[in-house]
Amino acid sequence: MTADTEDHQVQLVNSLFRSAHELFGKKQCADETVDAYVNRLSTLSKKVDVDDKSLLYALVSGLRAAMASYVLGRNPQTFSKAIYAARLAEFSTSVVSSPKFQALPHKEEILAVGLIL
Repeated sequence: MTADTEDHQVQLVNSLFRSAHELFGKKQCADETVDAYVNRLSTLSKKVDVDDKSLLYALVSGLRAAMASYVLGRNPQTFSKAIYAARLAEFSTSVVSSPKFQALPHKEEILAVGLIL
């Protein structure tokens, strides 16, 4: 093997390691939607050969804490089911924080019976 071939292989391994590190180290930004976060993960996952369970782990570990807790409570078995649960959590959170919901006279009862996150 020539020095150029060895250098090229080292560069490929380093690139693969950096991409995997990025994938499993990505966190959802405070103002980032679930879909935008999933798109970032999906783009990175194309650089690294990962299975569905690994993507599921990367997604849940990078979600904001309250959303991750909700998703874990749903016990998703696939990446797509975790995305669905995260979208549901995001939607519920947006409803609860909306001015219209906040103006409801019985919002505590709605939350207590679990109709909304």
